[in-house]
Amino acid sequence: MEKATPSTRHRMLPQPKRETPGVFKLPRLEPLELTFPEPFREAPSCDPSPSKNYGRKLDYVVDKSDQSWPTNCDQSAELCAVLKEVAIDREVLVAVANSHAPGLDGFIKSIQELSVTNFLVVALDEALVERLKARNVPYYFRKNHAQGNHAVSAEKFGIVREFVEVGCSVLLTDTDVVYLQNPFKYLYRDTDIEGMSDGWDRDSAHGYFEKLDDPRQGWARRKSGSRRLICMNSGLWYVAATEASRSLMVIMQHRLKTEELWDQTGYNLELFLPTHDDHQSAGCTTRVMNPVCFVNSKVMYRHIRHHLHDTFNGFVPVAMHSNYHTDKEHKMSLVNSYYKQGVATALNDCRGHGCDPDVLSVEQIELLWLNYINDGFFDTFDWTMGRAGGSNVACRPQPAWAGKFDFLKRPLHRLSPPAPGVCEGSDLCLALRKAAPPGSEVLVATVSSDAISKLELLVKAVKRLGLQNLFLVALDELAANYALQQGVAHIQTEGPSTDQAGPSSRVVVSSRQAVSAVAGTRDRLRF
Repeated sequence: MEKATPSTRHRMLPQPKRETPGVFKLPRLEPLELTFPEPFREAPSCDPSPSKNYGRKLDYVVDKSDQSWPTNCDQSAELCAVLKEVAIDREVLVAVANSHAPGLDGFIKSIQELSVTNFLVVALDEALVERLKARNVPYYFRKNHAQGNHAVSAEKFGIVREFVEVGCSVLLTDTDVVYLQNPFKYLYRDTDIEGMSDGWDRDSAHGYFEKLDDPRQGWARRKSGSRRLICMNSGLWYVAATEASRSLMVIMQHRLKTEELWDQTGYNLELFLPTHDDHQSAGCTTRVMNPVCFVNSKVMYRHIRHHLHDTFNGFVPVAMHSNYHTDKEHKMSLVNSYYKQGVATALNDCRGHGCDPDVLSVEQIELLWLNYINDGFFDTFDWTMGRAGGSNVACRPQPAWAGKFDFLKRPLHRLSPPAPGVCEGSDLCLALRKAAPPGSEVLVATVSSDAISKLELLVKAVKRLGLQNLFLVALDELAANYALQQGVAHIQTEGPSTDQAGPSSRVVVSSRQAVSAVAGTRDRLRF
């Protein structure tokens, strides 16, 4: 299987005026200046780089301009009281633990040494409350009988939901994390969820596309691709107090109560798998933390510690999560000794598995099993879902989560309708009005004369179904004439020349331009 190169992304530039009478000039698109740094080859700066602001606006539960904070405290009076004393800029560092949590004392000490004051522990039993009182550590008592790491982890989502609903963002942490710098200084805060990765190189942490090979498809055997990404870890992640984050907590709380599901598995499924059928995702935007700033223990002990005298000389990570090793407290103490106490040889004392420097990539690890993995995508005897999808009933939109939740908010960020006068004299607006009234939906296709046969099939199908809102973006005069003969709303454009792009990529680029232009004059668009 070969890796696929990520497709180029574009941004819309100011729209040029129409230059040729009767031919609409589409907005010009330029490739974005995207870079894909290799964080493992050189010590990075952990400071957040300036945001390009390509992401969507965050829908905070309590607007940042609202001075009455925290809110919705009727059911969470005790929590609100604690937050008023502890939170800074509506943020807190939170650990959920019982008195049996591993490494708890060392964890609290590392936080206190950094003077991180917006920190509290959600205590699940009275024994821990007494310990926290004795150490003057802020806490929120929420009695629970969960025992064991995974059982306690499963409680996180309902607890974090309480924080989010009163308008408080949470940097949620396990207690087997060593903090070496104040983590709040190194957050981007430009997504709903910002979390550390279990990945150990750029591809595993940031993700990549992998080509699959199905010989039975003939010339299209390598058309399929798989998106690969090592899981984000649910032991260290920042949850912005947004509607999408709230929905994630609601969904995860429900799933963990009704399914045999590991919390980290569910967390990743809900973050990265798309909405389908009646399964509505929370719609969270996601950022992966820099994997050598917010470090998992595999990266620390199999990569960084072997390059302390070259690549990472003088570099100090923000935090290290002891998640890959069973001797957690030992690994935490070594990191403390090296980075905080200056013991130059401390990290040499790595024992047992998970210490050698020969870190393999995902492809190398899977090399012996590559054919099995590839075949697993194409060979399956489980067609239950396929049979259900073949019925007319299954093709109709289903209620989200079979109606179990009636309060999940998914605000769509629609473009505002054009201001009065914007469409005056616009060929595009005039042509669109022939397809459908402003504010309604249009079905857009970009076509050229070398695909007239395909266009004929499309027009026949649309007419047979009685659809009246087809809109064609014709890339040349022949395609425009065909649309005119068929009585289909259309506009002729000046797309990229075939000197600049081949026929297929010419249609793709023009399609992106068309969507940008049409979306600026409509509320909804089918493409």
